[in-house]
Amino acid sequence: MSFIEVVQDGAVLINKADASGVYTRNIASCIAYAFYGENWLALVHDTGQLSVPSIIDTIGRFGAVRKAYSVQNPQMERKAQTRAHRERRKRMFGGLRIKENPIKIQTDSGDVCFTTDEEHGTNVHSFSESLSSIPDRERRLCINELNNLFSPRNAQSLPVDLQFVDGAYTSNPELLYSVKDMKRRADSELERGDHDYWLYLQKAHRLGIV
Repeated sequence: MSFIEVVQDGAVLINKADASGVYTRNIASCIAYAFYGENWLALVHDTGQLSVPSIIDTIGRFGAVRKAYSVQNPQMERKAQTRAHRERRKRMFGGLRIKENPIKIQTDSGDVCFTTDEEHGTNVHSFSESLSSIPDRERRLCINELNNLFSPRNAQSLPVDLQFVDGAYTSNPELLYSVKDMKRRADSELERGDHDYWLYLQKAHRLGIV
């Protein structure tokens, strides 16, 4: 059976009938959380912009969490980001009524995978024949990148993109901002010397998103 992928600002939920496990890549200043419940496993890839109540609602609907892991990349994370993740985790675990601290994993590769048998690793290439890439990966990732980038700085207001549930991948999320508003913001940021906003819009145009 395959491993199900989750990308930035998303979550997946599986049971043993769905897949062997879950994985995510490109953990830099982000943090990943794995939650094990009664016969289910969830993985969240949180950039720090996800709404904590949205994470609580997404994971809480599946039942009580009996074990949790947090995954961070010590090579890429700054002290301020570590403090921010710690504060968010405290609120999240309180909302999910998780009393035990998470089991902490460090990933220098930026990758992590978890199995339904409660094994984990940071070398997803060892499972390369079993990895299932999320459908329409580049477009979905680009939509989430746009929603993240164009959100107010440190708003922590993004809804969780639940990417796999009930044995199937879900549809791509919607853009949270109009193309007109994003272009206006990109122009404003360009005047300040930040080219990233327009670069992401150009990428989205090439992918047929805007």
